[in-house]
Amino acid sequence: MNTDPAKSRKADPLFETSDGGSMPKNGMSNFQQAKTADIYYRAMLAKAKLKMITGETIDRKKAGLHAFNLGRSLRDLFVSFPTRYGALIAAALETDEHKTVVVLDEYIRKLLSESKDVIDREL
Repeated sequence: MNTDPAKSRKADPLFETSDGGSMPKNGMSNFQQAKTADIYYRAMLAKAKLKMITGETIDRKKAGLHAFNLGRSLRDLFVSFPTRYGALIAAALETDEHKTVVVLDEYIRKLLSESKDVIDREL
């Protein structure tokens, strides 16, 4: 038995009884009740498949993988920024190229670590 209230399932209204016995409150027999439940759940599955086909919903694993890959790509762009643009920034500011790259790298890594803390805190 699951003791976590967030993961526990609610009672199914198709199987509720009026007096706590085995006969449902609407007077259906157990076979009729099971058949109705089967038809109902098949319809719900068909509805879910239709939503997937029409694009109203997406696969959870694909969405998670896409978000992960997007985050990784953004991180790689940020990490490569100092080496790609450090020389240009140093030339524009008329400063030492190596020092500019090192300072940019330091602050971008600090920014990424702070953003990781924010993301972990919100999840």
